[in-house]
Amino acid sequence: MKKISAPTLQEAITQAAIDFNCSVIDLEYEIIQQGSRGFLGIGKKPAIIVANVKNYQKFSTDAFEDIENHASNPISADKNFVSHYEKDLCINSSCEDAESVHKDFTNNDKFQNIHKSSETHVANSFASFQEEKEDVGELCKKIEEELKKLLSFMPYEIDRICVTPYDKQTLKIFLDGKDSALLIGEKGYRYKALSYLLFNWIWHQYHYNIRLEVAHFLQMQEEIVEQYIQNIQKDLQTSQTFKTKPLYGIFGVIMLKRLREIYPGRYITLKQEKNEQYIIISCTE
Repeated sequence: MKKISAPTLQEAITQAAIDFNCSVIDLEYEIIQQGSRGFLGIGKKPAIIVANVKNYQKFSTDAFEDIENHASNPISADKNFVSHYEKDLCINSSCEDAESVHKDFTNNDKFQNIHKSSETHVANSFASFQEEKEDVGELCKKIEEELKKLLSFMPYEIDRICVTPYDKQTLKIFLDGKDSALLIGEKGYRYKALSYLLFNWIWHQYHYNIRLEVAHFLQMQEEIVEQYIQNIQKDLQTSQTFKTKPLYGIFGVIMLKRLREIYPGRYITLKQEKNEQYIIISCTE
């Protein structure tokens, strides 16, 4: 459980996801204080949340493969289970005893009922997983149509709108057209606003995170961040603490995430002073 403060609720949730190194939909959080911009800076309050990672176990790729194998050949899977049981038994008794137990175990009516129940459950689980994968494609098409309606109200010529799965928990939204630069805005301020708008809509409606790409703008920002990190690596090796240059737009969030991936054992935080933000890195392991 961690307490997080940020200028807005959205930024607090995003910061929590970065701190816990997980997707936003894997978070559970309680809003302690709603952020407020105040009036002319008077009465301004930060958003404060208490966040933690949801306590559930995710299926790995191997687990889905096991489910698929079991669904196609459940008898073989049950034999493997019995084989593991026999190995454990042989540690504390003779293998002859284990063979006897094997016969009793597999001929037992209770085991047969468990086998049938297990077969049905695993097959249903796999079918549900396959159905979910198919539903993502339909969901992408639905969001594309809704995005076209939304962008039709904006004074920009955006003729390419594409929504595809990015990973298991994220959808990639690609926008391109004659007015892509205008949609991004100076220092990416329109891009950032649109990203928050789409995230709040899609996450609350469909429980997916998003990766917004406008004419490869995000990709270029990530490449610039990588180049800057390479330039400061020598300073990071010789300095106890390091402060980046002022960062604008989404640079700060991208660089914070990337630095924490490269230096997981170091204290790295995003600071903001007036209209500038920068990252502080403690080089003490």
